[in-house]
Amino acid sequence: MMKLLLVVLCVAYASSRDIKLVEEMSVVNSDVSSENDFGVFTNCGKSQLSGMWTPKVISTHGQVTVDVNFTAPYDMDGGFADVAVYRHADHVKVVEYGTPFSCEEIVKYIPCPLKKGQVITLHNTIPDLSQLSGYQGVFDIETYVNNDDDQQLLCVRATVTVTR
Repeated sequence: MMKLLLVVLCVAYASSRDIKLVEEMSVVNSDVSSENDFGVFTNCGKSQLSGMWTPKVISTHGQVTVDVNFTAPYDMDGGFADVAVYRHADHVKVVEYGTPFSCEEIVKYIPCPLKKGQVITLHNTIPDLSQLSGYQGVFDIETYVNNDDDQQLLCVRATVTVTR
């Protein structure tokens, strides 16, 4: 779901700057370049979720590859995503973005609809991170996704370093 985190962060940044954001994400195969060059998601919910991204330090001039394994705890054909981004040093909120979504809007990123118990494995690369250029430093990101019945599908936390 790091991809979702980065997508929401990019969309939040673009909407706060009235930038029209149209980004195509592609799926590619790549290997982690170093055993220590990856960041890890923290699962703060009850769903089965694990994930990582590489490189650990994200450059606004680079790309990021995200690997996620997730088991849906409930059915989902739409819902609500809420993302909050805080400066790591003082936990001041930088961005908060919440939005309802439908399967039609997210199916190009993840399978949708989801059935309870369905396992999702993602390996995706976000090739253009230039929309993050307004965010440099270390950030704590919290993401919550609920289905239309307000059942929590996931809660993810990550500490992300963004550089130029």
